[in-house]
Amino acid sequence: MSTMKRLLITILLLVSPILQSRTNNEAIYGEDNRVYVEEFDSPAIQTLSLSVGAIVHESRIEPQGDRIKIWGEKLSESHYVCEDERFANDFTTVKCTGFLVGPDLFLTAGHCIKGPTDCENKKILLNFKKSLLQTIDEENSSFPVENMYGCKEIIHREYDYETQNDYSLIKLDRKVKDREPLLYRGANKIGDKENLFVIGHPSGLAQVIALGKVIKNENPYFFSTNLDTFSGNSGGPVFNAQTLEVEGILVRGEQDYVMDDDIDCDRPRVCEEDGKDCMGEEVVRITNIPELVPNFDLPGPPIPIEPSRDDTPSNGNDDDEIPWDDFFGDHY
Repeated sequence: MSTMKRLLITILLLVSPILQSRTNNEAIYGEDNRVYVEEFDSPAIQTLSLSVGAIVHESRIEPQGDRIKIWGEKLSESHYVCEDERFANDFTTVKCTGFLVGPDLFLTAGHCIKGPTDCENKKILLNFKKSLLQTIDEENSSFPVENMYGCKEIIHREYDYETQNDYSLIKLDRKVKDREPLLYRGANKIGDKENLFVIGHPSGLAQVIALGKVIKNENPYFFSTNLDTFSGNSGGPVFNAQTLEVEGILVRGEQDYVMDDDIDCDRPRVCEEDGKDCMGEEVVRITNIPELVPNFDLPGPPIPIEPSRDDTPSNGNDDDEIPWDDFFGDHY
């Protein structure tokens, strides 16, 4: 694994008119190196992934004894991805990502769980890994029922036009056992160009990891990254690669896919590694959430949001390649 470059994951579905006026998904930055979490050879990452959850609508779930039957599609069917693309034949069903911040507290994006109806109709599947899925047929898989949780109530939700805050803190229907809440930043902000990684469910896939770094850091409410993320990553945790603490919630980014007109299907949009030709993948700072960081004051008014970019995608480059041997320091 140490010879691999950058990896992938997550981001968003936007709802409000102002947020929708910006491009509302995500993309590949540089070379596409998305990797399923269980293929990533790091005990620390495997432990963290236990506390990351997939948000799935209950209409796709049918309890069957000690397992649940889950309906889904191939990526090529759910997102019209070209058959020769990576993951094209893999199972997809997840709508958003989230993560544990307390024994019965779960954090996700505000556009992922919007109100009481969402709270009632969506389920959280912790540790939704490809290796834990048992394929029944092309459209159905099963998953351990003990890993499924319900939303009891929304404690606090923000989906703010001015600040671009986008999060929901929810209470689960019971306390979680056999895994710990994730640690998160409690003050100040991440440094410029710091290394990051994200765990989530890009385009509804099972858990995937991606690597990246901070590319813009001036806004007090969110920072921008070059993480390879897609819709389905929304709400997922973005980690500091050195401290392994959560820095924030992935919420929005560049357009996911572009049409290949020659064969009438979609391919991932490709941006330059430094993100200069794309808007970047944006992460709401976890220090914005008063229930988690009650004594932290935001360092100023919101900065005006730049309009979304609509440039022709490039093929990327490896000038800013991340060395896997050094990425996690002592944790890898």
